[in-house]
Amino acid sequence: MRTQSSSSFSPDARFLLGISQLSLSLAGEISDTVGTVHREVHSSTPLGLLPPQTHIARHVFALLKHSFLLPARMIGLAGHQIPQREVDTMTLSVQAAINGVFGDMLAGQNNPLAFGMSLHGDTPVAGQPLALFVHGLCLHEQYWHNPAHLAFSDDLSKKGFRVSRLRYNSGLPIAENARLLAELLETTGASRIVLIGHSMGGLISRSALHQASDAGLRWAGQTTHLAAIGSPHHGAEAERLGNYANRLLNLTRWSAPLTRLGNLRSAAIHDLRFGNLLHSDRERAADIFHTHDPREPIPLPDHVEHLFVAGTRTVEKTATKLRSDLLVTPASALAEEYPGSHGVTRELLHGVDHMQLLRDEGVYGRMGRWMGRS
Repeated sequence: MRTQSSSSFSPDARFLLGISQLSLSLAGEISDTVGTVHREVHSSTPLGLLPPQTHIARHVFALLKHSFLLPARMIGLAGHQIPQREVDTMTLSVQAAINGVFGDMLAGQNNPLAFGMSLHGDTPVAGQPLALFVHGLCLHEQYWHNPAHLAFSDDLSKKGFRVSRLRYNSGLPIAENARLLAELLETTGASRIVLIGHSMGGLISRSALHQASDAGLRWAGQTTHLAAIGSPHHGAEAERLGNYANRLLNLTRWSAPLTRLGNLRSAAIHDLRFGNLLHSDRERAADIFHTHDPREPIPLPDHVEHLFVAGTRTVEKTATKLRSDLLVTPASALAEEYPGSHGVTRELLHGVDHMQLLRDEGVYGRMGRWMGRS
């Protein structure tokens, strides 16, 4: 999918059909949840003593659910019959946000809104170095388009790098996106690879490198640098709060079915509770009542230089208590207690929030000096 530079919101037919499919699917989930709440309330009152033949509500809710889901499937099929066209940046941003929140649902239902994984910018060339920028949750590759980033990219190009930016469905599990990235990078034939990820993009980069090393893929040995900018290596507080709210709903049998609606948030958002990098991490933390860190720490390869960058809204550099960057705490982004991370270069920027890290000149200046040391 190509994009126009226009900032107007001009969705195409594929987008509108995809939105329709998603809306109907969510309506089906909501109607089924309401039906479950109704059954719980019904069974806990004297109404539950009535003969079974009087229990028609469950059939009504089942019929209502399928009246949403069947058209949703038909619309999804129709959406894929329409060729893609250029879309404006605002439409792309809305689509990226939807991918971040419902990406695994979109992929599972073959919704035309679901992003595939693709490279934008320079096309990798075998035998040449590649610098790849990986965006975070709910974003797309054009969020990198700012003066500080473009100046840094130009400098990399002058040094012989091909500079690419990744687009992907940010709602898929981190480990799954990492697997797809590992397979994609193996096809590039790059002589050297530098990975730079913002937020969740840093976690995906780390997981991809680990999976590639385990699988013996060539590109893992060609990777020299990995930078994680504002990445929640120890998870994000916002997702832990969301999970806590879901746990509260489980306190009564009447509200417990509502947790299903909370769990519609994407697998990637669930992964951010602890910063899961592997499928096995996800499996161990599948239960919403799981409150302790279940992760298996993955080693940081000795041959790869790592840079962890954190932002804090605290302006005073002498402050002992640092505020988050709105989404990630400095402690999670710097991960100073992560096993085997003693060789990591760490940088803390004051007065910078999460999205400002993408366009802050100080971030790129530090990356330039870090890369120049080796």
